[in-house]
Amino acid sequence: MNIRRLVKKWKRTLKTFKREMVYRFWRSFYIVEGIYYNLMPLKRILWFYQRGRRGYSDRDLWAFDYYLADVIGRGVADLRKTIGIPPQGLTKEEWDKTLSEISYGFLNYLKESENIDPKYVDYQKRMKKAKKKLEKSLNLFSVYFLNLWN
Repeated sequence: MNIRRLVKKWKRTLKTFKREMVYRFWRSFYIVEGIYYNLMPLKRILWFYQRGRRGYSDRDLWAFDYYLADVIGRGVADLRKTIGIPPQGLTKEEWDKTLSEISYGFLNYLKESENIDPKYVDYQKRMKKAKKKLEKSLNLFSVYFLNLWN
C-alpha cells in the first residue's frame, strides 16, 4: 500500500512539475514579447528619422515593393491634381489619362496584394490581372519619368 501511495504522489508531483516548467517556458516568451513591444515607440522614432534622412526606413525594406508602389501611386495621383504643362506631343487630357493609368496600376497592385482571398485560385487570377496593369503602368512610368514634374 505504501508503494501505491508513493507512486501516486510522485505522479502528481511530476504533473505539477511539468505544468510549472511549461508555464515558465511560455512565460519567458511573453516577457521577451513585452520587452519588444515596449521598445516599439523607440523603433518608430528611429524609422521616422531614417525616412527623413534616407527617404526610406529599415521597416520599409521588409516589403520595399509595397512601399515604392504606395509612394509612386499616391505621388502621381497628387501630381495629376496639379497638372502643369504636359509633355511635348500630348494634350492636357491625354497627360491626365496617362498619369491616371500610372497611378491606378500601382495603387491597384497594392490593393489586390493586400486582399488575400481564402480561395487561392481567385487570388492568383486577380494578382495576374493586377501585375499586367502594373506592367503597363511601369512602362508608362519609364517612358514619362523625366516629365513627372510640375
